[in-house]
Amino acid sequence: MNTKLNWVANEQIQTLADGTNVEQVVHFASINEITESALKAAVIDSIDKAVGLLNENIEDDSRYLLFEWDVTNSTLVIVVTDDSKESDSRQLVKCKLLALDQQMTELANASENERESKAEEYSELVQGWIHNYLTTCSAFMRYSLIAVFHNESRQKTKLL
Repeated sequence: MNTKLNWVANEQIQTLADGTNVEQVVHFASINEITESALKAAVIDSIDKAVGLLNENIEDDSRYLLFEWDVTNSTLVIVVTDDSKESDSRQLVKCKLLALDQQMTELANASENERESKAEEYSELVQGWIHNYLTTCSAFMRYSLIAVFHNESRQKTKLL
């Protein structure tokens, strides 16, 4: 399946930890399919969108292409950031996997172990798709960025 997402760009004000406000452009899309092929295609389309913005996003202090998987909301956020992972690029990509989010919501009454197991399964799937795609993404290879992933906090990233 070759799902292309419909991207919508919105300007938002992000307040940093030090209290400064930064304008960001959030490129947002969502998908409401649950098949593995559709979800994988959405993740790949999100990567392509983010890689397409790299030329505009990279600054002198840019170090990482950060992939943030929000387990609670089944949302992938992709952003260029600095060494400290605190100063993000002006543009970021955000993709919400609605059907996956619905499945996680339905597990609200399940045991904590079952919820955590399913969340970890989805997280590993997303991380694997990102890793596999980046190894063959020639557009990404043109840049000297380090690809990292996390599903908890920016201080606990994993190399892709």
